[in-house]
Amino acid sequence: MEAAVLATPTVPVSPMTITPIPTAAGLELRDKQVATTVALTTTFTPPAHCTENHLTMLVGALEKIWINEPVPLPNSTITSCYPTEWVNGYSSVMSKSSSMAPVMSPLVCPSGWNTVSSTWSSGYIACCADGFTFAAPTKTADRDRPAYGGTCYSNFDLSQTATVTVYNPVELSTTIAWVATTTPAQAYNHPIEGFAMDYTPTTSAATAQESSAGTQNSDENSAPRSGGNSKAAIVIGVLLASLMAW
Repeated sequence: MEAAVLATPTVPVSPMTITPIPTAAGLELRDKQVATTVALTTTFTPPAHCTENHLTMLVGALEKIWINEPVPLPNSTITSCYPTEWVNGYSSVMSKSSSMAPVMSPLVCPSGWNTVSSTWSSGYIACCADGFTFAAPTKTADRDRPAYGGTCYSNFDLSQTATVTVYNPVELSTTIAWVATTTPAQAYNHPIEGFAMDYTPTTSAATAQESSAGTQNSDENSAPRSGGNSKAAIVIGVLLASLMAW
């Protein structure tokens, strides 16, 4: 499977500033991945603290800001804000700004998350946290998973201040008061993607799927979807000192 390489921002000279990524750029995916298929058949309801939008900056991962990052450090996984079925199959290599995630089939989006279907076929969908907008990858890594390598994003207001926990590759580094000095500056959320549990193929859709089997995806080099304002402003929560104990 080819890697999905996305736009690379200029690395900021200070953790207090960050170069915004045009629309939203996803993680570079590992080469030759073998997709794991996992079923998510019940509606996951995130705990209340997940809506506080705990923000983390991962040094070495293009200095992007992520909401409720599940793997902020190697061998350290924070599971509470994602379905167990998904997070158990998620892994990342922060120093290489890459990740792997399972394809969910069937998939029920978490409670409060937005469902994105675009023009995808066969019941394929992506789920983004509330207030976040989906942006597709610039290059398709898997023609059967067109959202894989994309991100969910939300824009900060200019001069908005957020409390951000900064991690280096091995430990919690510091907590800073980060200020959005340019626009758009964005926070990112990992989408959960797969095939909708409630999808019922029609006869024509099934026929079209069979006839297109084995064809190359012609959208390999498509650009991310246009950005724009998120559906709701990010609600910035105060990061707790017990972040790693979630």
